Parts: sequence; C-alpha cells; structure tokens
Amino acid sequence: MAFTRPRHEKEAARWLGGLNVEVYLPLQRKVRRYKSRKKVVDLPLFPRYLFVRTTLEPASHIRILRTPGILGLISFNGTPQPVEDREVESLKILVSRGSHLTLLPELVEGRWVRIVEGPLAGAVGVLKEVDRKGFRLVVNVTLLGRSVSVTLDPGHVEVVDL
Repeated sequence: MAFTRPRHEKEAARWLGGLNVEVYLPLQRKVRRYKSRKKVVDLPLFPRYLFVRTTLEPASHIRILRTPGILGLISFNGTPQPVEDREVESLKILVSRGSHLTLLPELVEGRWVRIVEGPLAGAVGVLKEVDRKGFRLVVNVTLLGRSVSVTLDPGHVEVVDL
C-alpha cells in the first residue's frame, strides 16, 4: 500500500498507471451538498491510501516513491507490508457491486472509544462488549464517578488513543 498526500489519491493513481504499475484506488460514490446544489462525486474509500502491486526489489519502490503525490509505502522496519490478494479481491467485488460501504473502526473490547454521533457525542469510554449478532456495542462512560452503559451503533464511535 502507498500513502499519499491529502486529496492526491486520484492523481497519484493516474501517474502510477502511466508508469505501468498495477494500482487500485477503491472509490465510493457520494452526494455532496453545496450551498445551492447537490453534486455526485467519487471519493476514495480509504482516504490517502492506494493499493499498489510491486515486487520486493528496491528499484520498484524508488519508482513508486518518486511519483507525484506519493509520500511513502506502508512499511514495518523498512519492509513494505503486503495486503493479501484475497482481501483486495473482496474489496473489488464489494465496490463493483455498487454497495453502500461504511468504514467502521476495528472494535476490540477494552479499547477507548469516543462517541461521535448522537446525544452523547464527545463522550469517551471503554468498549466493554461487542454484540456480534446485532452489531451493537456497549460502552461504559464514566460520569461523576459512576459508570453508565450505553448501546450504540459501531459507526457512532471512533477508536481513540489515550
């Protein structure tokens, strides 16, 4: 995966395509509202990221890194980290079917989360339970020295690092 400058995903993908590098930029069609009109736009599903197929040779990495709009490759200890082909293929199927996709944080019990929607927006709590059947979660929010359990949709929280 390549990491891009903000709002440069499409430009970087065009450049890489011109260099005969296999690149995949999953886009999602959204309606944007402006003062007096609405416009349908294609926005990156993963802002600032491109899926790039490359070899392990440093020469191919240098060519990618010199592309306008590219800031780097997602790496660990200097080694680019691959994304499984089956994950990319599954993503391509979902995007090609025109499904409305919603990105959700990876929710793990015990993580701190912030509520981003609803009457408790801004509150921070510990994720206590994830109900896999109904895709609901319970967050303990400590208020005035007491815990309050709240049931929320996963899309209404974001993971925070404290």
